[in-house]
Amino acid sequence: MKRLFHSLSRLLTVALVGVFISFGMFTGKAAANDTSPLVNSCKLTISGQPFANPPFAYADEGPITLDATEGTINLDESYKGYLYGATYYEQDSSEPKTLEPTYNPPTIVVSPGKSIDLTLTNDLPVKVELDGQLPQTEQNLESVSQDTNLHYHGFNVSPLLGSDDVVMHVHSNVTPKLESGKIPVSPPGPTTPDSKSGTSDNLPGGIYPGDSYPGNKYGATTEYQMQVNLPEEHQSGLFWYHPHVHTVSNNQVRAGMSGGIIVKEIEQSYTFLDPAPGKGIKPTSTITPTTIQPTKLAITQQVMMFKDFNDVLNPNYNSQSPRPDCFTFNGTLNPKITIQPGEVQFWRIANIGADNYLNLALETNVETNPKFAENGGFYILARDSDVVNKPIKTQSVLLPPASRVELLVVGGEPGEEYTLVSALSSNLTKDQQQWVNQFNKKSYYLATVSVEQGNYVCYQSPDGSELTPDGSACKSGGETLNDYITSQTPAKIDKLLPKPSDLASYQECPQGEKDRTKCITPGKEYSDPLTQKRYFYFSNSTKPVKNVFTIKGYSSPHESPTGELYNENRIDKVSHLGDIEEWQVINTTGAPHAFHMHQLDFLVTQVTLKDDPGSTYDNYTINGQCQRNNDSTYTCPLKPQGYRDTMNLPPNSTTTIRIPFLNPFITGVFVYHCHILDHEDKGMMQNLKVIDPKEYKSTSGLGSNS
Repeated sequence: MKRLFHSLSRLLTVALVGVFISFGMFTGKAAANDTSPLVNSCKLTISGQPFANPPFAYADEGPITLDATEGTINLDESYKGYLYGATYYEQDSSEPKTLEPTYNPPTIVVSPGKSIDLTLTNDLPVKVELDGQLPQTEQNLESVSQDTNLHYHGFNVSPLLGSDDVVMHVHSNVTPKLESGKIPVSPPGPTTPDSKSGTSDNLPGGIYPGDSYPGNKYGATTEYQMQVNLPEEHQSGLFWYHPHVHTVSNNQVRAGMSGGIIVKEIEQSYTFLDPAPGKGIKPTSTITPTTIQPTKLAITQQVMMFKDFNDVLNPNYNSQSPRPDCFTFNGTLNPKITIQPGEVQFWRIANIGADNYLNLALETNVETNPKFAENGGFYILARDSDVVNKPIKTQSVLLPPASRVELLVVGGEPGEEYTLVSALSSNLTKDQQQWVNQFNKKSYYLATVSVEQGNYVCYQSPDGSELTPDGSACKSGGETLNDYITSQTPAKIDKLLPKPSDLASYQECPQGEKDRTKCITPGKEYSDPLTQKRYFYFSNSTKPVKNVFTIKGYSSPHESPTGELYNENRIDKVSHLGDIEEWQVINTTGAPHAFHMHQLDFLVTQVTLKDDPGSTYDNYTINGQCQRNNDSTYTCPLKPQGYRDTMNLPPNSTTTIRIPFLNPFITGVFVYHCHILDHEDKGMMQNLKVIDPKEYKSTSGLGSNS
């Protein structure tokens, strides 16, 4: 145990980079009745094959092509999916590599200040298999092409055409042949419940010669070239890409279309990861990674892309024969991760599925008497590719769809074995998973973590001194790993944004204040109702069709807000470059939602909940204590932690966020929405337009929906 504690401390030292998983560091908080076995919701065959990182496509080396198409997913058997084939350049390669359509597409690696030169082609089938009722649009009617596009999730880049423009539609190349062999000269018309499309009763959809769409002077776009320019100041960390065409994004992501992105230079924020001599922590024995590394760091990186799998393209499931319900891990099920005793690994984890939550924990005896692995826990160092201002200790971490966390793990005693789980049904992880409703309370086995036999790996600090835990596995005397890590702060943060601690302290701008970069802009100072909005209500309804989801924005609180379905041609909110806004994001429903905003990051400062959370909330420390309100809710100020781009909204809650519109690269129109993609496709999304007031003098004529 002493050696285990020792290795844990060392792990903590490196944990600054993300979440740190330690074995033997913390005192367990498990309830007395934590004895029921963890039921694995996945019923597919457990593979247990060795863990491998995804393939890496290096954007700095050359252009990338992604081809969206239908293909085969191989798990315990073959399934149909929507997949990406790819051509790209590997590290230091002169010839492009071709990857057949796969459920585990390449993770793109790019440097700040560089560009991603990417071409997207659409070879998806025309027919769109829909999951339930949706408001009818041209994208989800079977008589037209199945559109797609590509969103660079978490990027702080331009939302304009050719960059991160999610209103752009890339039509399908697939053109079904008519039974008669004839090709129509005009496109099929939209299908309605009372009419058939096109010139024939059985006319299939697709792209045909002569097709012309309203407003499109150049015909159908089936290939889309993008050049996404990252500014030098862009944050480093883990991001991801996925399709974002309204009403079909859920099916396309559920069917397999998503992959990771790594922006390099995390070692400039956490210098102990720098592999240069005299800069990073140094192991006293040689460690050879067993899988390809995306970038060069002082320690081994494991890149983990999780997707919820349920065979969405198969229509033949029913209540007697339910769909599969699993989380895949880099395209496999339950791989085996190996680690040396005392070794520190850097885990970069993303939930890149469509709809389901993860609640990560490391446990033992999961099938009989679940316990945290040697009372192990996480030290959060980066969330959503944004570094935290101080390492956060926790025994589990909640990952809504689209969120990411970067963490370190340290090996325990030789021969020990642990299970990485998503525990949404266990009292062990109640501190984090209580904010997710009953519908989501499932658990999954994600991976097996095996500690190899052999000697301990010991570490030295950048100045060459021993980092010593309370044990005898390594040299003693000097600073402990735990103290070293928990005393660290990032050496580099986003230069375009205020420090989180500073932003949390800002007050409302005084009247007439011209410099709004160090105060909160009051919406009442603007005459345009779209610019005044600061309260955003997430709700669901049975109108205009069953089970739609909506957002409505107001300039002041409303008791009974009426929501609106998304319309990609409507501007719902206008913000000014140079302002800092405070929003109240209000979940009026009994289900959780996952708030995400494109192009920028926000700071979470406060939450109002139905129940008192105690001293912590979703890995945030309560700043002081929660205040009980007259309606028996609790308002809890949160200590500054770091920026986010995706945040869980618990049922019947209000989350207060501060948004700096200070990045000059983000002017244009982009969206904010629920990242449970089923909710987004059913209407829970709005358009935000960021204008530069020096260039744009008036917002009149945009209309108002307040």
